[in-house]
Amino acid sequence: MQALRAGHRARCTYTAEVTGADAESSPRDAWHVAVLATAQDGTTTLDTGAADFTVRWPGHG
Repeated sequence: MQALRAGHRARCTYTAEVTGADAESSPRDAWHVAVLATAQDGTTTLDTGAADFTVRWPGHG
């Protein structure tokens, strides 16, 4: 898989079977992923906007 350049987007869909109770209690809407990366020399960098994703349930928005 080729890495995406800044400003480019990829769309992935993942489907999993869950119970009704799990679906009702699961968080929805936008999530943001932060990444703390550490180089071999110990230098670190934090990317607070590394990725975004949205959780949706069929029939629930």
